[in-house]
Amino acid sequence: MLLGMFAFCMASPLCAENIAFADQTVKSLCVSNWDTDSDGELSIEEAVAVTSLGAVFRENRNINSFEELRFFTGLTAIDDSAFYKSSITKVVFPTTVTAIGAFAFCGSGISGDVTIPGTVKTIGNNAFHSCQQLERVFVEEGVLKIENSAFSGPITLLSLPSSLTYLGSSIVDPYVNADPGSGMFVPKGDLYVKVRATTPTPIHDFAFFYVFGTSHLIVPAGCVDAYKAVKGWSHFGEYIEYALPSVSLTIGSTGYATLYYADKALEVPEGVEAYVVTQQDIDGDFVGWTASYTAGDVIPAGEAVVVKGVPGTFEFVEAAAVEERADGNLLQGYDSGTDLSATTTAAGSGDYRFYMLSTDGGGDNVGFYFANEAGGAFLCDDHKAYLALPAFSAVRAYPFIINNVTLGVDDGRVSVESPQSAWSLFSLSGSRLSGRSVKKGIYILRPAEGRLHGRMGRKEVMR
Repeated sequence: MLLGMFAFCMASPLCAENIAFADQTVKSLCVSNWDTDSDGELSIEEAVAVTSLGAVFRENRNINSFEELRFFTGLTAIDDSAFYKSSITKVVFPTTVTAIGAFAFCGSGISGDVTIPGTVKTIGNNAFHSCQQLERVFVEEGVLKIENSAFSGPITLLSLPSSLTYLGSSIVDPYVNADPGSGMFVPKGDLYVKVRATTPTPIHDFAFFYVFGTSHLIVPAGCVDAYKAVKGWSHFGEYIEYALPSVSLTIGSTGYATLYYADKALEVPEGVEAYVVTQQDIDGDFVGWTASYTAGDVIPAGEAVVVKGVPGTFEFVEAAAVEERADGNLLQGYDSGTDLSATTTAAGSGDYRFYMLSTDGGGDNVGFYFANEAGGAFLCDDHKAYLALPAFSAVRAYPFIINNVTLGVDDGRVSVESPQSAWSLFSLSGSRLSGRSVKKGIYILRPAEGRLHGRMGRKEVMR
């Protein structure tokens, strides 16, 4: 949400809004370096224009909180040694930062908890080393690599995501220097390292070199032996299992539901299948699947799917992250209820039409239907998917099942000539199809011109 707000700000008079700094020393440094209009304040627009922090805060022992760093969305990295040996205690990273440089906060006053957002992909060598007040570190899903000696201090908890692809040597040292003069180090207390990956992340043999008998590794249930078997993960004094959180999905009487989680890879339970929509036939009112997930498969995080199964509630267990998604998925989704007119899908320009999983007026045919007039934007429910199609056709509905006949799975085509010569076949959008070969599916039979006057059309399944 913050990134979206800033993007709006850059083209809006709100850009003149000044940042209210909690720390006046931090404000003074920012103003003296980046106040381009010389008004003695730093606006959001001026903060966005900053592309490097350089050495502005390095070894400054007079600064404290810098949560306003989140406004500096022109940054793509926190520079090497940017806050080295500074007295900074709190920081909130911009959503645009993808790397935290080497020694970035080494020897700083960072205290209590620090959260590394998933937008950051790499945490550099010694990035938070020798932080004497750092107690808990939360590395969120999306971070890929933690370099050597990244964290040290009186750390009691290090939480690691399943997205990690590599851990360097000595990534955490939970000890503190009790007497700098003597060089003696003493443990602060028990260290707990919690991992979310069901398969051990590739790791340097000495990633936990400083971890001894008072340390605990918390792993997903059933994964203890896998971690003990990998050098680097085998240095812990105790292994604790926990159940990964699961996602409940209820499938109603139609036998279909949609599902979407931006940051959770989910294992498909027994009894259901999940599909992505990758085909659209604008002539035959048809959408279809070319990829599917069956029991035991993992739906990648951020993959919007249609789920098929008998009515009931199913538990999708969170699994190790899977990077690859199906190519050309026409489904999209949101983690929280979102008005699609506020998305980046060009909804407001009329370039897209939006469809909700629903049934027709009679409740007989499930499929994707306009939720609003002319396929306009609608409020998408939490963790649900919707169909977004370029607005080059006037199709109002894409039904895909009737009487347990699934459309789109079978690419076979059938003749549309009805044995009842008095009838003609039409698509659901009204296009006449007699004399053509079309995909199996649902169509409308209507009386041919000049015959059977007064009779209404009816739906017909072409098998």
